[in-house]
Amino acid sequence: VAVAKRRWRLFSNDRSEAETPRVINANASIRFLVFYPLYHYITNIRKEKITDGRFFMNIKEQAYQAAKELCEIAGLKSGQIMVIGCSTSEVTGARIGTNPDPDTAVELYEGIDAALRERGVYLAAQCCEHLNRAIVVEREAVPFADPVNAVPQKKAGGSFATVAYNRMKDPIVIEKICADAGLDIGHTLIGMHLKEVAVPVRLSLL
Repeated sequence: VAVAKRRWRLFSNDRSEAETPRVINANASIRFLVFYPLYHYITNIRKEKITDGRFFMNIKEQAYQAAKELCEIAGLKSGQIMVIGCSTSEVTGARIGTNPDPDTAVELYEGIDAALRERGVYLAAQCCEHLNRAIVVEREAVPFADPVNAVPQKKAGGSFATVAYNRMKDPIVIEKICADAGLDIGHTLIGMHLKEVAVPVRLSLL
């Protein structure tokens, strides 16, 4: 009940209720990370009405640092996979699914992708529920997977998955994956695409 109440507060229209329980954002994880603190911090940056490009710079830098640190803590090796769940609506201060933002998705994708490329780790992007939380991933990362006939769009799959599909070299969409690590930005719930044993971790970004 306490957990449910705290989550409700994040989406409350009452500003005092929504901003009070910052400790909620301590819920990060590794090798199977359930991580949503990033969006709360980025939301605060947005509220400062920064209009000179620093908003996107901060998003990209934070995304890079979060992905890099998770790789280090998890000890990810070349060829392994990190699944990313991302709500750009939450990042920009709106409720999940209500305000998809491709520009924000580009900055998040570029930051995370840069960190993963340094280690040879593959990025798997989780689509939204409109595509049954399907996964966008490079074909070479899952050579024996059976692709589905779907292409994510801004409002049918989500901005982040759409950007991933358009930026990857040879992307495919698959029903599910068993990733070695995960980063959840905006509380999108990525557990179904992780290995069954999850180890929480608190990143220094928090």
